[in-house]
Amino acid sequence: MEKHYAVQPTGVQYICDTCREGEMLPTGQNNWSTDPPEFEHSCNQCGTKNTLKEKYPLIRYQSIW
Repeated sequence: MEKHYAVQPTGVQYICDTCREGEMLPTGQNNWSTDPPEFEHSCNQCGTKNTLKEKYPLIRYQSIW
């Protein structure tokens, strides 16, 4: 039996750990051989590169009760 419930989408950005100002954006360089896959991101302010387990920005859904 299906049960429907309301959800609210929430946008999630990853802010650079180095400069704490820029947003980490995907570079397209992905490592699919790991589990979970790794996604390279680059800061749009300082250029720092970092590998993350999720591809940002992303949308998460929260239940509305």
